[in-house]
Amino acid sequence: MDDHTRDTLRRFGAFRNPEESESSKEEGENSGLSVDYYKIPITNPTTKHVTPYIAECNDIIEALEMSYAEGNVFKATWRKCAARLGLQKKGNDGIRDAEKIVFFGDRIWETENAKQNN
Repeated sequence: MDDHTRDTLRRFGAFRNPEESESSKEEGENSGLSVDYYKIPITNPTTKHVTPYIAECNDIIEALEMSYAEGNVFKATWRKCAARLGLQKKGNDGIRDAEKIVFFGDRIWETENAKQNN
């Protein structure tokens, strides 16, 4: 991650307080609570006159009313991309996320296929 990206992420609060203990970071990752890798600053929104903001993965999932399978594909894709910025879930790798995308993508396909054939 380059310095500009790191500074931007820090400025928008996407990183935890640096004084936070390692144990509390791990606790958050394994608790289901909101964690840094599910937040990303939008510094230059597409729509003009929109104030920069922090996008959170779960907010988007809920706003779009994603199904369980759709939400899992979205989260796995988000984690895979966030890892490129240094925002990685401890112990996670691209293979695990790719497997989730395939598994839940198949579930989405099965659901849509069943709708069309009924």
